[in-house]
Amino acid sequence: MNIIIPVMKVMWLRKTRILSLLMLLWLAVSCSTVNIPSSGIEEDKLYVTRIYVGDFLSYRHTGSDANGNPDLIWLSTTQDSIHGKISAYSKECSFTPGERLYLRRALTTSGKIQ
Repeated sequence: MNIIIPVMKVMWLRKTRILSLLMLLWLAVSCSTVNIPSSGIEEDKLYVTRIYVGDFLSYRHTGSDANGNPDLIWLSTTQDSIHGKISAYSKECSFTPGERLYLRRALTTSGKIQ
């Protein structure tokens, strides 16, 4: 009987050490930082391909010249009311006043649009 009590104490101390080690390990794993974005899927930023530039107001046309410069139209919008900030290659403009205009991003490399 005298041997059983010290053996039981040693076994109990081992169990508590193992359990406390497991609890400490569980706490460390559960509190570790994880790279989860806070605002949903991070790839959503890649899908933004156009930017609102205002409602169409009017346009001005600049014709081609002898030097080979192309026909240009200069647009004015509600956000940029000065002609000359937004331009496009064209002879005529088919936008109607009040129509919402968006700019689309284009990747350019060596002068070519992809």
